[in-house]
Amino acid sequence: MNINNTNENTKISSSKNNSVENEKIVNLNISPSLALSIQSKIIGAKQGMSSMMSELAKKMYTNYKAPLTSFRINLFPSQMGSIAIMMKNDKDSGISISMNMSNTSTLDAFIENQQSLKDSLNKTFNNNTSFNLDFNMNKQNSSNTNDHTKKEEKETLSNEALSSTNIIDDEIDTLNYM
Repeated sequence: MNINNTNENTKISSSKNNSVENEKIVNLNISPSLALSIQSKIIGAKQGMSSMMSELAKKMYTNYKAPLTSFRINLFPSQMGSIAIMMKNDKDSGISISMNMSNTSTLDAFIENQQSLKDSLNKTFNNNTSFNLDFNMNKQNSSNTNDHTKKEEKETLSNEALSSTNIIDDEIDTLNYM
């Protein structure tokens, strides 16, 4: 790696309220080959994230069963963790997608690339569907708290699934009446 630090200048400036600010200017020369290597890695990382978002949208599409779907995706390499996904169809606002990450770096990456995920979802589903994305971090405290949280999540999912089933049954009864 060839990085050269060449010039250091100190600049003192005065503002209207007579305070003095010190500003240090540092020039850093980077070899053209290193700069090109860094640019290539950045472009590769962006393309990799775009590809990952596209693949995730496809997995969501193939696993989605209206009105409510819940599933987990394990990411590889395993250091990236896993994502618990809950997709819920709301007739008025489209599909709500809640994604709970087990890794903070993965959460940060998804937050930074959420527009790419929305674009991939629009391409995979159809352009008329709207998506509401919610990214969260799994709470992994003690095993008791984690077990309690998992139990609550299962109860919530079960109640939502039963509620959705009851709505569908009511709609079927209404259709059968007519």
